[in-house]
Amino acid sequence: MIRNHEAGCSIHLFGMSKLEIFMLIYDENVGVVLIKDKLIFVGKRKKQGTWQMPQGNVDSLESPFEAASRELYEEIGVSNVEWVGETGWRYYNFPEYVKKQTCFANKKGKKQKWFYALLYEECTIKLGDEFCDYQWIQDEWIRKNIIGFKRNVYNYVFDHEIYQRIKFSN
Repeated sequence: MIRNHEAGCSIHLFGMSKLEIFMLIYDENVGVVLIKDKLIFVGKRKKQGTWQMPQGNVDSLESPFEAASRELYEEIGVSNVEWVGETGWRYYNFPEYVKKQTCFANKKGKKQKWFYALLYEECTIKLGDEFCDYQWIQDEWIRKNIIGFKRNVYNYVFDHEIYQRIKFSN
């Protein structure tokens, strides 16, 4: 058993497969690169004040695509998009200060799959509980301003062939 006394979390490992243990160490998570007029949506997180694209955990019995659709709607109220591609799974590790602040003490990090979506029509952004502000900006700003421990994954997302095809299309 692994126990985090501060957060009140415990994990029982007896009888678990290596895959099950690995899944406990890395939360399965999805993110959405929402693009409108070649600009990308980023939201300012209410609690941390950091900027990120919509993302969240995959619920049990939910596919990664279903999770991406749900997160996009829950976090910014958008559902009418064209889904144009997805990445493979990528991983990032939490820094120690994140593990100490939350129930993530038993977690090593996140396993993420990213989805690309195009927004063609004007719509009203309805911020949910996650974000307090938002902006549409270029990927260069995001690369420079994203929280450090997520930077490698975000760079991968923007260097991916799907995003590059969108970015340089007419």
